[in-house]
Amino acid sequence: MHSITSINLDTANNTIAILEGSVNLNSETISIILSALAGYHNLDSVIASLTAVLLLAPDLASHIPASILDHWRIQQSPVIWESLAILLLHSELRPSIVKHLQAKILHSKNWTFSINFLRHIFDWFPEELSLDLLRSLSKEICYSEIGAELLERQMLRKGIINQTAGDRNNPLFHMQYNYSRLLVIHNIVDGQGDEIVRLHALLQALLDGFPNLEVMLFTDRCYLYDHPRVQTTSISDNESFARALNQKWDGILNFFEPYLPSNSYNTVIESALAHYLHKNFPPFYLWARKDINHFTFETVIIESCDFTQEWQVNRRRLKLNYETTMRLIAKLGLPIRIGEDKPVSPLATANSQPNIETLWQKLNEDFRTKCDGKERSIAIVNVFGGYQPMKGFESANFGQVAQILMHLSSEGYNTVLVPNGESWGGLEQIEAIRACLPERLRKHVSAAPLPAGHTAQEAMRIIKYFVAWADLVVTVEGWMAHLAYTLGQPYLLLMAPYSYTSEWQPHGCSSNQKRWIPKRDKVRRLELTFPVEKSLKPPILHYPEKALLQASLEIWALTGTRQLGERLQYWLGSPDKDIRRMAINTIAQIDTLYFRKDLIGTLDDSNREVRAAAASALIRSGQDLALHFGPNWRKILLAYQLIGDFRFQDLRPLGEAAYPALRACVRGDDAHVSRDAKIIAEAIQLPGLESVDVMC
Repeated sequence: MHSITSINLDTANNTIAILEGSVNLNSETISIILSALAGYHNLDSVIASLTAVLLLAPDLASHIPASILDHWRIQQSPVIWESLAILLLHSELRPSIVKHLQAKILHSKNWTFSINFLRHIFDWFPEELSLDLLRSLSKEICYSEIGAELLERQMLRKGIINQTAGDRNNPLFHMQYNYSRLLVIHNIVDGQGDEIVRLHALLQALLDGFPNLEVMLFTDRCYLYDHPRVQTTSISDNESFARALNQKWDGILNFFEPYLPSNSYNTVIESALAHYLHKNFPPFYLWARKDINHFTFETVIIESCDFTQEWQVNRRRLKLNYETTMRLIAKLGLPIRIGEDKPVSPLATANSQPNIETLWQKLNEDFRTKCDGKERSIAIVNVFGGYQPMKGFESANFGQVAQILMHLSSEGYNTVLVPNGESWGGLEQIEAIRACLPERLRKHVSAAPLPAGHTAQEAMRIIKYFVAWADLVVTVEGWMAHLAYTLGQPYLLLMAPYSYTSEWQPHGCSSNQKRWIPKRDKVRRLELTFPVEKSLKPPILHYPEKALLQASLEIWALTGTRQLGERLQYWLGSPDKDIRRMAINTIAQIDTLYFRKDLIGTLDDSNREVRAAAASALIRSGQDLALHFGPNWRKILLAYQLIGDFRFQDLRPLGEAAYPALRACVRGDDAHVSRDAKIIAEAIQLPGLESVDVMC
């Protein structure tokens, strides 16, 4: 290793050397970079090197003044200063950076920033944003929507807004004692977390608001509901549904997607319901479809009056999937619970479960025995993705899970790891995680005690009650976070590589329901260095490290050289589609012509968004690519772009030029992408995709 003083700051090799780990990173490194910056010394190379230092060694940020951001404001480089600010926010310099930014934003009309930047601060450090700033932003035209969103979330978080009672001036509220029987049909094929978001809050409010209400619920996930006034029946049970339609209902809630049969569990039931409604329309009727997962409502009818447009619940006011349902609940005059408010009779766990209670008591007794009779709080920990492995932790990252468990143990918790029933999240993986722990701490970590021979639904019901009884829930983003929120439980949210954004996360969280950045046992982010062996594959990055790499790539896209771009091709081998897309965008901005071969090769990637990024870069390059794709090369690349945006219907005018992009969809993309590719290929009368060769 050598000091940065032996490297010429005029060259890009300096940045590469830092990223390769061949430079001593210390306060002297920062001092030299800042001196070069003050002298306007080859700004591109300097900022590229500074970015590399902050990415790998955030502890060195303490030697940097917050006013450094002003330099790139003067240079009118918003991407650079925002990305640099994100790196600095994830360091000890965060308080002074936020204070500096807030002062600039409040007192300078010319200080602009992106919505994604502001959302990043709120997602990770909401306590740093003042109400004055958010009120100010909500009054600015260009920031009014995001300002209103964050202001509302912050006020809910601080308990300033009381939303426990809704509007009591609507027909449903005044006739509540006449409403006693409700039929609910959840006939949408979606994720487990989606079903909780789509149904739990509304049904909980109805049960709380109408104390005499009895509900018959048809769903594919009966195990999610345990309430004495809710009778659950399988959505596949046509005979039971036919019997239900022989009864009189005061209200019907119908969740159904009419335009794509594969998005519904049972179209037979929907046909029967349509026939019933024609002759027996209830006093209260609600319909919601899946659409594009905005969780809005198509129809809300009370006593023959349609309130959908008046209440504007057929569109999102804010970019939050929970918010529309909360507004509907308020309009219906029903109680709204937020944060850690406990439902009086929780929809998910109100029924007594003696067998599960016995398991819980035994779990506590086992912990007491191992801990010499000492009582400790219990944290339920879910680190495995349900939809696919990268929604959670995989074996390569079990060391990080062990660090999380060690931290929880130091905070006084015994932890219970829950399996997910998949090959990547079973008892074998839990034991592998425990093996990463020091032996003295293993007594504080246990697998959830599921009975032998249990079914997947039995396991979910047990875990659901454990979540309700735990002192803390620690989970990757997904169904368990939604469940914890509906139960009013404190939770810490871990953001895995494929975790969904804040748009999907609970609205109105308390300060004890938040994203968590676990403490690391090492200061340096060694996983972000280039490996000595170039054949090694990139590691799987969780957030916030993934966001920090993105911020760095955005800076290097503007300041990097071909040499740096060549080294950044390392990230094209990432198993993470988002990182591959970021890397493609970066090298394309550095020099599209130089990296043209790589961009063309990326059209064979297994992900539509990565392919679209490469196609977009090739189109922007202005080069004539007829030699590679033929005379229709623009249309061929446009097809990749359209599929990247999931705009399959817009492929129709392209005809045969859509072949290559459609063919690529059946070789690794998600099932719904492959499905829609085959549907549109048939619609525009193209041959079977299996016989089409990719033209690249």
